[in-house]
Amino acid sequence: MAFNNTGTKQSAVDSGIGLVMRLNYLWSRADAHCLQGQMDDWNHVLDRIYCNLLYREEMVDKRDEVTKKIISVSLNDTEIERFDYFKDKIRELKIQMNKCMNKRDRPGYIQAKEDYYNSLMEKDIWLRKFMIVLGLYLKEYDQHTNSAIFRGNS
Repeated sequence: MAFNNTGTKQSAVDSGIGLVMRLNYLWSRADAHCLQGQMDDWNHVLDRIYCNLLYREEMVDKRDEVTKKIISVSLNDTEIERFDYFKDKIRELKIQMNKCMNKRDRPGYIQAKEDYYNSLMEKDIWLRKFMIVLGLYLKEYDQHTNSAIFRGNS
């Protein structure tokens, strides 16, 4: 339980609702950037979604042995490796796109841009699956949608 500004206890559900609202807003932005072909903006929004999904992960401090001051901070999670994979892959493809553009290699540029798009799409799908693992995505039901209206099994 957390305390609100009046000093009374407030349910943790409030923070969960806030997270879901933020994620919903970010996903709508991600979809809009994707549909408009704004791949860099799409990638930035996906990064913000990722940051919001790591809210429970603990930070690991690395300290100087002599001064005991923090010299670096990192997250300790296997999802970090996946994020780094996409980050590196996307960076390499953007570099490849720039090289092809400078060489006026249109077929190479088109291929690199297509690969960049596909990498963003894979990153998008991974984040949606990560949300399912965290219990932050819509639940799937086996029943037909019409049964929800009539409360029966179709």
